[in-house]
Amino acid sequence: MNIFLKGCLIAGVAMVAVGAAITAFDYTRTLREARQPTAAKETLQEPEQMQGGVFEISGTLQKLDIELSGGRLQLLQGEEASLQIGKKLQPYMRCEQQEDTLILRDTLNEKWWKSFHDWGDTGYMVTLVLPKEGYESVHVSLGVGEGNLQGLTADKLTVYSGAAEMCLQEISAGDLEISSGAGEVSAYGIYTTRSADIGCGVGEFSLAGDLRGKVFISGGIGEMSLQLAGAQEDYSISANSGIGQVSVGGETVSMFTGGIKQERENAENRLDISCGVGEIDIRFSEDINKSF
Repeated sequence: MNIFLKGCLIAGVAMVAVGAAITAFDYTRTLREARQPTAAKETLQEPEQMQGGVFEISGTLQKLDIELSGGRLQLLQGEEASLQIGKKLQPYMRCEQQEDTLILRDTLNEKWWKSFHDWGDTGYMVTLVLPKEGYESVHVSLGVGEGNLQGLTADKLTVYSGAAEMCLQEISAGDLEISSGAGEVSAYGIYTTRSADIGCGVGEFSLAGDLRGKVFISGGIGEMSLQLAGAQEDYSISANSGIGQVSVGGETVSMFTGGIKQERENAENRLDISCGVGEIDIRFSEDINKSF
């Protein structure tokens, strides 16, 4: 390929990236206007008191299946399982327990965000208190609002966030999947034994924890920052980037510098990283306080 064609190709790709970034910015700004986020904190939070309905949970739960279009969701530790739903969300909620499975859904229409103006109002809150024990599977999906997940242990855990602010603290899972669209995710004290699949679209993502097994990190236009327990030598690493930038242990790669390929025969873990237009920064530290 001659220099002229190569220059045209790079310029074309750059124009597409700029257009995507502008579109993403407008989309994110529109979504942010529909919510009033509260910054995630690294310290464990006490459950907030609210006026609303209390729903009885019988027996021992093994599975959680939660999908909410909007609201303030809290999953917290406690001695006994309990579920409380704010009075403003009650007309839209469907709560069902099928043996050892708890199912939460809402029935809001397509323009549900127009009826929400103040996420600080406890009337929009859903608080689920759970004993600290292992669960078979936990699935949490939140469109817009605020999510706070603390002290969960599950064999399989999936967390989906549209434009919500999510805070995950002291989470342990065999297989973990976190997917964030245009929101912000902060995760501290995260531990996995088999796999972790983490993706960020337009928003921001930060994590500190011990991810073991097969780890997949993918970023679109947003920014991702991960601090992993242990040494870089604990992983076989593969990294590639589009117009964006990937930094692994201080080594930076982009579409102009090529990728990273570090195969280690004795490494028990694998780290695969893919970046589009945004930035991914991954560092390793022996000093991470793993409180889980």
